[in-house]
Amino acid sequence: MQRYVTSYAHVAALTLFLNIVIHPLDHRSRDDLEVLTSTGNMIRKMPMLELTKAEIIHLRELNKFVTRLFWLGSSAVVKADKESDQTEQALV
Repeated sequence: MQRYVTSYAHVAALTLFLNIVIHPLDHRSRDDLEVLTSTGNMIRKMPMLELTKAEIIHLRELNKFVTRLFWLGSSAVVKADKESDQTEQALV
């Protein structure tokens, strides 16, 4: 069962990330970044006492994956903001 849940988490995180990269200036991109942050926090706070070593490793990898997507998504938003500001200044 856990394998399916974490597979869903990978797909969901990747979907949010792609939405951020495709539409970095959209106001929903910031909401998507917040969801990625919340996901990472939720994974870190999960009780792991009853999990197997393999499950713990898998969750740690999932957390690294989500954290990396957050970082890349944040970078895309910042870059798009800068480029948008430069374009606006050039037009003035």
